[in-house]
Amino acid sequence: VSIIIPTKDHPHILSNCIHSVLESGNYRDFEIIVVDNGSNEQNRARIERMRDMLKEDFRFVYHYEPMEFNFSKMCNLGVSLATGDYILLLNDDIEITQDNWLEKLMEKAVLPHVGAVGAKLIYPGTEIIQHAGITNIHLGPAHKLQFRSDALEFYFGRNRMAMDVLGVTGACLLVKKSIYDQAQGLSENLRVAFNDVEFCYHVYEMGYYNVVRNDVTLTHHESLSRGADDSTEKLRRLHQELNLLYELHPSLYGTDPFYHRYLVKDVLDAEFYTGCRYDFDKRVEKVSPEKIEGVLEPQWHNEVLRIGVEFAGDMGRWQRGTAGAGTGDWMIQGWTWALQVDNCRYDFSLLLKKVETGYIAPGSSTEALPEDRGEVWRIPCTRQFRPDIDENLHGIVHTELPGVCVTFDRDSLPEGDYLIGFLWEDTCSRQKLYRFSPEMLTVRK
Repeated sequence: VSIIIPTKDHPHILSNCIHSVLESGNYRDFEIIVVDNGSNEQNRARIERMRDMLKEDFRFVYHYEPMEFNFSKMCNLGVSLATGDYILLLNDDIEITQDNWLEKLMEKAVLPHVGAVGAKLIYPGTEIIQHAGITNIHLGPAHKLQFRSDALEFYFGRNRMAMDVLGVTGACLLVKKSIYDQAQGLSENLRVAFNDVEFCYHVYEMGYYNVVRNDVTLTHHESLSRGADDSTEKLRRLHQELNLLYELHPSLYGTDPFYHRYLVKDVLDAEFYTGCRYDFDKRVEKVSPEKIEGVLEPQWHNEVLRIGVEFAGDMGRWQRGTAGAGTGDWMIQGWTWALQVDNCRYDFSLLLKKVETGYIAPGSSTEALPEDRGEVWRIPCTRQFRPDIDENLHGIVHTELPGVCVTFDRDSLPEGDYLIGFLWEDTCSRQKLYRFSPEMLTVRK
């Protein structure tokens, strides 16, 4: 097995990963290849010292090549240096916590019909699941059971046994090198996100079954290397890569052969509930944007509001996975809730604020409050039942109705980019709250 570990500027995290690999289990027939895309000189020297301090039989190959972050390219580069018959892609923020982990992964990987093999990943210091296989739902690839406690058993042992799945995460992905080569590796057009998912979809379409071994539990210090997708720029790139995923695999849009068609697939619910829990045809409402005259009052801006946008775009993309020019309404689906207040006291509306040239997006190093520029449209909406959100908000008062799902005419807004936010209005006083998220709706005619 050739273990490929991409890394940059986290020698302490990398050290924890490598030593946990070297110290666990009896399976010793592996090599470790570290691909570094540009650590600073101090961290590069630390990694080289780490390598040189190991006994010769345990030393890893260290390939240093400064480049823009491209996870796929780094993995493919590592595979080009590999001598093993099997490839294991491993994040540098993975910690091995089970002695027989590699033996169990190999038990499945050697089978002739098996493609990619993954493990169950847990958040550090907890029993909370991060990954137990990837399910392909209407909104895209989803980590079912994410944020659920592994102390419980879910859906007929879904988090206990080996399962056929459409995909596994590249944070820990084992595959025959012959299959990796046949699939031409990870797509380098997907630099950051969905490259592992696209690889698994490709392997499935080649005729192999991907497997997650949920009897193998590892710890994942998620996204320590590249950070979270929490700015407008990162979210735009994330959506572009999601769109590319389904352009490459259109037949898999909204379907998963290992996930029953009558289970939830229209929202990012982490569990395996029946689809009638969210009946899209009954949830979606047709609305009309109303332009707000004047600006939002700066004192209304409040960080207590929390916003999630699950979909914002052309209705044609929601229905088919690809958007045709001028073929459907615009659609926005998501949720909002607030800290430190009784959520049921408020009515809320969607806000769309047109981004002017030169606007500084939230999340940048020089963030500007969004109320000081741009035209704003208000979109009335009905608060919707979202038990999946409520179940994760322990201690927050009355969050049973945080959902929104609206469509509106293509011609109701001028062309441009619009930040998505919410306006909250207290029904018991004159208080108003608003906040914009980094998510955007791009309107093109």
